[in-house]
Amino acid sequence: MESCKQPDLDNALHFEKTRGQYDSDFGDTDSELIPGLPHDIGILCLARVPRRDHQLLKCVSKKWRDFISSELYFYRQRLGIADGWIYAVCRDSSECVHCYVLDPARRKWKKLPGLPYACSKRFGMTCEVLGRKLYLLGGCGWTEDATNEVYCYDPLLNKWENVANMETARFHFVSGASDGCLYAIGGMGSNSEALTSWETYDSEANKWTSHEDLNILPDLGESLAFDSRIYIRHISTNVFPATYAAVYDTSNDVWSPVDNEMTMNWCGPAIVVGDDVYMLDQTAGIKLMMLDKENQSWVSVGRISTYLIKTPCRITAIGNTLFVIGRGLQTLMLDLDKVGRVKGTLMTTSIPGLDSVDDIIVSCKTIAI
Repeated sequence: MESCKQPDLDNALHFEKTRGQYDSDFGDTDSELIPGLPHDIGILCLARVPRRDHQLLKCVSKKWRDFISSELYFYRQRLGIADGWIYAVCRDSSECVHCYVLDPARRKWKKLPGLPYACSKRFGMTCEVLGRKLYLLGGCGWTEDATNEVYCYDPLLNKWENVANMETARFHFVSGASDGCLYAIGGMGSNSEALTSWETYDSEANKWTSHEDLNILPDLGESLAFDSRIYIRHISTNVFPATYAAVYDTSNDVWSPVDNEMTMNWCGPAIVVGDDVYMLDQTAGIKLMMLDKENQSWVSVGRISTYLIKTPCRITAIGNTLFVIGRGLQTLMLDLDKVGRVKGTLMTTSIPGLDSVDDIIVSCKTIAI
């Protein structure tokens, strides 16, 4: 399989190569982002403006708008000052899908406008982040068969667009992002058949490439990408073993069945934070678990009070702060560097959810800009 290119790195290298050209233009006011300041100083000034003010910056001039919409992301990444916002996909009591965004500094969820109408009526979609963009993939509807459509949201442009379709229509599948690639794995096809195919997306070429492997499992429940591997597991109760899993080694391009304590006891949404892996066990109450990589087993971090949040919950993270998001987008924050407990229950701070407590969270992802 051809390796996917990393567009962020390619663009960053491009800016480094052209830096000399910018430097030679300092005396030309047409190249100055801020009149009277060299171009690179203007870049550093604009790059340090908080993310919540970026839309206002775009209103100043066309030059600023072009910079915010293209180069800003790469400079903020390299400077290590990117702000993480959380994007959540929810389903309301009328079975309609909505997207919301959370700026943790403002501690308030806001509805994301412009969600394509087709996505608002679909089930079995997946949500994934690659670079600075959010992707909604596949799905089906009450009167619509499986689709291969893929929609992409760019926060800097505040715009949704339809990108290249997957080669196979699928729903109730899993996705993942690893080493600059986006993956769509398994699921059900247009005739409700179980798929043993998986696809990789090259965002620079805007192209999907399809593959087949019999180790792709039916009835997929979760996926987890870490250490250049993507783990998947099924959720069937009538298949033995009930927690059968497989792993894809991205470096060797090989799928293999896996049967160890980590996969056998993996029973909820999981996320990588730094060098650690956390999982939310909601089988009896809500417990936060951490992976002991040496023994490939889950160990308990502590319980989360069900008086503070209602299941089902999903998890994401910004830096070392873990966000547990439940029904109605009620949100709990846990600082993993300063974990406190009261009689085994984790001490958290909260962010209010929506007025409606019936909205069920389908997925949540973090984009840092």
